Amino acid sequence: MHHVPHNSPERLAKEHTFIMYNFESFSATLSNKRLIINYKQSSESIQLRQIRGVSIVDDYEQYNLKKAQYMGKIRKWYQFAGVLAGGIAGYFFASSFFYLSIPAGMLSGIAMSSFLPISTKSVATPSLLLVITEQGMKEYPFHQRNGSNVAKLATFMLQIEEALYR
Repeated sequence: MHHVPHNSPERLAKEHTFIMYNFESFSATLSNKRLIINYKQSSESIQLRQIRGVSIVDDYEQYNLKKAQYMGKIRKWYQFAGVLAGGIAGYFFASSFFYLSIPAGMLSGIAMSSFLPISTKSVATPSLLLVITEQGMKEYPFHQRNGSNVAKLATFMLQIEEALYR
């Protein structure tokens, strides 16, 4: 098996970037294979096939409160059926955050994704990009500033969703 250099046409043909979104504290890049989270010092790459759901939570404190309440239940579900966890987590949180949940094929473990409208409060809101993977939940905090580009963020979330269903 020969090694393919990172920037070779061969590799570039296989993986292409769809869209990038800057969350200020980090940026997220979506390709047809991975979701890459870039911080100033480091970056993390998540294979799309491992993702069970992606969501935006616009109230970090509420989220932490609810998470503490629900983690016990979710853990039991994780033990019961790994791939169901994403969808179930989505249902638990949906009731508390009123976000639009788009569960699909949860029984077969296909990805679930949701988008919570950006708050229009004048203060910066502590928010969270939530990525639910087969291994568990990954949380990426950021601040929503007033006038955050809702259209761009919605587009980004929709493209993640499309990529997950491919």
